[in-house]
Amino acid sequence: MRKLSIFLLSLLTLVIVFGAACDENEKSNETNARIVYQADLSQVDDPEQALKNAMRVIEERLDTYGVSDPVIRQLGDDRIEIQLTSLEGLEEALPLIGETALITFKTFAPSDKGDFVIGPNAEGEIDLVPVPAGTGDYIATPVIEEVNGQTLELTSQLFEGNVDVWIPPMGGPEMRFKWTTQGAELFYEVTARLSALPIGSVEGRLGIFLGDQYISAPQVLQPIRDAGVITGMRLKDAKDLAKLLNAGRIPIPLTVVERKDVPRQ
Repeated sequence: MRKLSIFLLSLLTLVIVFGAACDENEKSNETNARIVYQADLSQVDDPEQALKNAMRVIEERLDTYGVSDPVIRQLGDDRIEIQLTSLEGLEEALPLIGETALITFKTFAPSDKGDFVIGPNAEGEIDLVPVPAGTGDYIATPVIEEVNGQTLELTSQLFEGNVDVWIPPMGGPEMRFKWTTQGAELFYEVTARLSALPIGSVEGRLGIFLGDQYISAPQVLQPIRDAGVITGMRLKDAKDLAKLLNAGRIPIPLTVVERKDVPRQ
């Protein structure tokens, strides 16, 4: 009986030691991440409030991608630090965390060092498709124009209110949005100009980009003012993007100045 007790005690000790070793090995594979953003506050009237708003939006964007328990704090007068205890979801979220304008709109022009060609897309249909930089026939340029004496870029910074994702009876998901007054004026000017170009021309398309990622380039058939629709995305991507946009707009440009991944001790 005493031998059996000693054996059971030894077995229990072995299990505890093995479990602790597994825990230590698992912890050693986990990583803490530290990211520091530099904020450009030169164009805002209330820098402190702008930083607070940016930190709130960053937290909501991280939550959208499932990045858990971030610690977000202000460093000095113009920096934001993010500390994370898990990298899960971070690599997907990182390019968009600090983006001021998540969606940008661009027009196309012929170029012998472009980024786009007419060719088969992922579905095998002939369309405008991206190619390695400098190897294409068309180049995409951000829409930047003057509206009522103010220079504006056509981006999601000019969206008003929340965006919605709708699934029509036919076709893929659509993300619907409305413009601010300034955005509506700029959008009308651009779509009026593009719709006057020959139908089917690449120059008559309006490119839609998520950061640097190309989404689609619909042909503009008529001038549009107050609202718009984005297609060409998978349902999950459209819903995730809508969540990011509805989390709010970051009011100040942010630049990553430090990124460190430190193994957890």
